[in-house]
Amino acid sequence: MKVALFVPCLTERFDPRVAEATVRLLQHLGLAIDVPSAQTCCGQPLKTLGDPDGASAMAKRMARVFAPYDAVVTPSASCAGFVQHASHTLGPRLFELSDFLVTQLDFDASRATWPGRVAFHPSCHQREVTLAGRDDHTLALLSKVHDLILVDLPRVNQCCGFGGAFSTAFPAVSVALGADKLDAFDTSGADTLVTNDGGCRLHLRGVAEGHRRPTELKHLAEILAEGLHLMPRPPRVKVGLA
Repeated sequence: MKVALFVPCLTERFDPRVAEATVRLLQHLGLAIDVPSAQTCCGQPLKTLGDPDGASAMAKRMARVFAPYDAVVTPSASCAGFVQHASHTLGPRLFELSDFLVTQLDFDASRATWPGRVAFHPSCHQREVTLAGRDDHTLALLSKVHDLILVDLPRVNQCCGFGGAFSTAFPAVSVALGADKLDAFDTSGADTLVTNDGGCRLHLRGVAEGHRRPTELKHLAEILAEGLHLMPRPPRVKVGLA
């Protein structure tokens, strides 16, 4: 299988460790991963800003860049949901990471060990993956990781407040929603909050830092790569303590 990694804009700029964890994990599972240098934004920001023609043009370019590959994997549910809707040629071959691990590789997450209490926040776009006819497999994978205790997140389907351009158009509402999501995390009793979307992570990190609320944020790729000893697990760092 010829596989490529699509690195979303926010992952490249703010969470490169997530991309590294994804590559290490997939290589560990026997795949040779290409990262095409010609890839750019998938076009989702243009769609949310009201430029459907621009978004469509970028989605078509994405399809051309990734045309040689049997599968394209991305650690972003947001980008996966957009591309699966926007491109009839690339969409069926583009997988959000958890979807790819379960449906294409039958990955056994019980091989990984990650001690801690974890709550999962599915992004709004993670639910788009479900609307596209694909299950969100993140919870199933996390539930099998050895020593990981998965706890329920209150009001789990409530938006964190990012919403792309929404966060800049309505900053007060956006921050209030983010604070409410962190309240739900505190109530859950979890040590770590996992979300597979760069926008949610960036927004919640900003709210945590701005309100000085200690929160550890992780991506599924980091949990699995660290749990398989493919990369060192750093000291538990909680944003919002400075």
